[in-house]
Amino acid sequence: MAKFKSILLVDDEKEVLEVLKELLEEYSDDVLTALNGQQALEVLDRARVECIISDINMAPINGPEFLKRVIERNLTDIPFLFYTAHGTEEQLRSIDLSKVKAIVRKPSFANLEKELLKIMDA
Repeated sequence: MAKFKSILLVDDEKEVLEVLKELLEEYSDDVLTALNGQQALEVLDRARVECIISDINMAPINGPEFLKRVIERNLTDIPFLFYTAHGTEEQLRSIDLSKVKAIVRKPSFANLEKELLKIMDA
């Protein structure tokens, strides 16, 4: 199976980040992590990634704002997925869904895995 060279995983729950990082290592040679959108932007300043998986509810920069900044940086060629348990209807309405490959509800790693495989096969 082909792998991503690198995935950026963004989640404000450190335990979730650690578990997901380990699970995602099957799909990527390098899983970079960030605890919020601000840290994720800093990662993007210094590294090229092939896929972004982000939570929605985070501070100081939440998932929709992070996506907006990814778009502003013209990084829309990078597949972007939201993986969240608490995204509100208001937050979801604020998202440019044309730039999002999928919104996957936590804690289903199987559904996240399925979406990653779709991207890899595309």
